[in-house]
Amino acid sequence: MSRVSRVLSSQLVCLAVFAFTHPALASEEEEFDALAAPPLATCVGAHRQTYTPGLRLFPATVHFTEDGTLNTCVSQDPTLGSVSYHLEGDAPASCALISLGNRLNLTWSSGETSVVEFVSPLVLSPLGQAGTKSYGRVVTGKFAGALVINVADVQPNAQAPLACLTTGLALSMGVTSMTFLQLTLPIPPLPIPPPSPIPAP
Repeated sequence: MSRVSRVLSSQLVCLAVFAFTHPALASEEEEFDALAAPPLATCVGAHRQTYTPGLRLFPATVHFTEDGTLNTCVSQDPTLGSVSYHLEGDAPASCALISLGNRLNLTWSSGETSVVEFVSPLVLSPLGQAGTKSYGRVVTGKFAGALVINVADVQPNAQAPLACLTTGLALSMGVTSMTFLQLTLPIPPLPIPPPSPIPAP
């Protein structure tokens, strides 16, 4: 990773953690520092979605599935060679937008599991989208407490616009990555109470 990439990644992590842990306090004037060790794990791979019935131009309730297979992982734990997940449910969706929920159940190649909750639902544009970042936290399992940065895109399909107008778009896919970071947050100083007023004689 280049020096510029490392700096940008650090800035994104600090911003994400600040917004996630202090949503009511975030402002342009406030500063926040977070110390991040090297990533616990970084994994890359592919994700694939199916829709039944196929997506059209206007929103309608569909049954969706998403399968992610991140088959290349670089981790401090050498037993973690890959990670995968399966997600499905019913949701209103169109060719322009679908929300996949905000929780993923991950299964590592070691047999261990992690449950990740994202700050906001994972949203995709089935017709195609550039890499979109989502931030979350591992709530239980492997790397519990770690920050998760998920980046996903959807590869444009030349036949997709026609499918949206006719039979419905039944499939989309793209590439995805997940980075797991263990952060050490500074402990804020305790507030000092104001002095008690001295009663008048």
